Amino acid sequence: MISNATKGFTLIELLFGIGVLVTLLAIGIPSFQGLTARHQITNATNDLLASLQLARTEAVKQMRDVSICPSTSGSGCTGGTNWSDGWIVFRDPNADAVVDEGDVILVVAQPLVQTLSVSGPETIRYLPSGAVDTLPTPFDIAQSSEEQERCISVTASGSAASRYGACP
Repeated sequence: MISNATKGFTLIELLFGIGVLVTLLAIGIPSFQGLTARHQITNATNDLLASLQLARTEAVKQMRDVSICPSTSGSGCTGGTNWSDGWIVFRDPNADAVVDEGDVILVVAQPLVQTLSVSGPETIRYLPSGAVDTLPTPFDIAQSSEEQERCISVTASGSAASRYGACP
């Protein structure tokens, strides 16, 4: 026996289904972008905190000054306050905050994603005691497309901590 029942969707059912899908995507995509932005800020904050902790630990362990500074080349300090293009951690036995011949570079951090901006001090020098030579300005990590910011501050004793929001 042959059935005359049609199989498939009518045009109205198809358009309704597409409308529901478009509505769900319109709601979901901005949420996903916010999640991605938070993830990028968290990664950048954790990377910078890890480098600061390593610099402090190496200064104490090696009983030598260790500096951290922004770097675009990975072989020397840029001398600015823009940390978005990367940074280096290096042993600085003559305490001049300059990578000299014989100084050992411990970490070369890669540039961050273009939507992040990180500003901070020109350099931080950890003493063999683990303290910093001068109290540095805090690091401000911001997402250009979102209203999200983190602040990393380094105390005189050399410990670093992050918090949500802009730096004071």
